[in-house]
Amino acid sequence: MHVYIFYFHYFCSVKDFYRQLLAVLAAHYEAREAQAIAFLVCEEAFGWRKTDIYADKVSQLSTAEQERAAFMLRRLGAGEPVQYVLGATYFDGRPFYVSPAVLIPRPETEELVRWAAEAARGQHFLDVGTGSGCIAISLKLRRPEASVHAWDISPEAIDVACKNAECLGADVQFEVQDLFTAPPKSATVVVSNPPYICEKERAEMAAHVVNFEPVQALFVPDDDPLRYYKALAQLGAEEVFVEINAALRQATADAFRAAGYQQIVCRKDEFGKDRFIYAC
Repeated sequence: MHVYIFYFHYFCSVKDFYRQLLAVLAAHYEAREAQAIAFLVCEEAFGWRKTDIYADKVSQLSTAEQERAAFMLRRLGAGEPVQYVLGATYFDGRPFYVSPAVLIPRPETEELVRWAAEAARGQHFLDVGTGSGCIAISLKLRRPEASVHAWDISPEAIDVACKNAECLGADVQFEVQDLFTAPPKSATVVVSNPPYICEKERAEMAAHVVNFEPVQALFVPDDDPLRYYKALAQLGAEEVFVEINAALRQATADAFRAAGYQQIVCRKDEFGKDRFIYAC
């Protein structure tokens, strides 16, 4: 259950709203990130650019703008991620609808998509744990000649993914499916960003992540952290591209070797962390 802080002040101007927005965000983010989020909210939700804010271009907000601004302040003040408040985020250069039913797409996952799209030899892709559909849809748009299927155990997530596919014009086949009980699939390339954060790491994570994003998309048991990778390896795909927990790089690679994969390639993300594995 989320506790929301209520703000009853109404805003005279865009600069007034921006200042209050910075104040509530400061409780959850570093100053630079709080400022970036504040500018994002002003532009995406209201169409106010930085120059409009600094010049106080809008000196009197309409009643509708005041009500919307107050609503956003309540949610952001409670720590809810800005992507959920706005209802959208960008991934691989395209807008994706997001809701609390799905994990918020991360920039590093864009690297996984680019690698798979460029390096995969096969033409039949399966995205396991699709969430918003960002991986599957981006793969289809990068590889229009390929067939792309996607699974998620959550019907609500599949609804979000279908909405995104329709809006972006991507022909992807989505299916509610549990990886651990799924029948054999004829995909030649599996691409996945499965849950890989150990429960013991939860205390180190930001509250706006653990309190709002779907826990089933984030965490794995401490005593079985590779359970998703082992199941992915058993699908029998010729090629597998996955995002991984950097602390479990070697163990994850060993799990694919144990399943019969001969070539294992590890790749770092843009921050220098071990983040991806390719197995074939």
